[in-house]
Amino acid sequence: MSLFEDFYMDVASIAVAHEFTLDVPHKCEYPNGRGLYGLVYAIEGEAEYRFATGDRCTLCRGELMLLAPRAAYTIAVKQRFRHYTVNFELHEEQSALGLLAGTFYRITPHEPDRYARCLGQLTARWRAKQAGYTLSSIARLYELLTFIHHDLTADSQGSVAHARLRPAREHIEQHYAESFGLDDLSRLCCMSLTHFRREWARLYRQPPMQYRDALRLSHAKEYLLSGYYTAAEVAAACGFEDASYFVRFFKKHTGMTPGAFKRQAPIL
Repeated sequence: MSLFEDFYMDVASIAVAHEFTLDVPHKCEYPNGRGLYGLVYAIEGEAEYRFATGDRCTLCRGELMLLAPRAAYTIAVKQRFRHYTVNFELHEEQSALGLLAGTFYRITPHEPDRYARCLGQLTARWRAKQAGYTLSSIARLYELLTFIHHDLTADSQGSVAHARLRPAREHIEQHYAESFGLDDLSRLCCMSLTHFRREWARLYRQPPMQYRDALRLSHAKEYLLSGYYTAAEVAAACGFEDASYFVRFFKKHTGMTPGAFKRQAPIL
């Protein structure tokens, strides 16, 4: 299978998000296909996926697999296999229909702990079924898909460059609400500003500050969905010094004001 070049998923909904264990006697099969897109992350043990196409793929601890809706397979386990599973639907008319060249794609994450943490949070929120859990879970899924995109891009364009840019990426992720500039990020990577900007654009296909803004937006949504914070408090928590600018920024990227977004969250 060839690597999909433009990794883009427009998520419509999540059907299942859970942690599950397959024991040796357990049999799991989808003889007629899954019907949904799937994401599986191995927490413990390993399992062999035997596809109707004749392909076989062993998923081991710390690895992840993307599965297409048409994937028909059985799972064979030789030892206890504990894993996260997320089944989801896409807006097919807006998403890349040729996303997967085959029925599955296995990924070995560069930093599996990040995947495990994100999936643990996603499945916990889905299981808790608290107010706003559907939107919050989808936000976590998008975060996970961003990790995958970064790893796939880095694999296709060179792990050395990925490693060199890691200090800047981690700084953005850990300090997204703080004030810093491109000069600060380039120094963390021991690069000139020009070289840093060129390498970042080549690997991540977006400017560093756009990546930071995406993180700010994701966290702002979570704060709003919690129901405990005003728009001004969320703006301050996410690094926006001007609450009015935050409202404009949020509406530009979501199509609604923070207040409207907060009100449309499902109440269960």
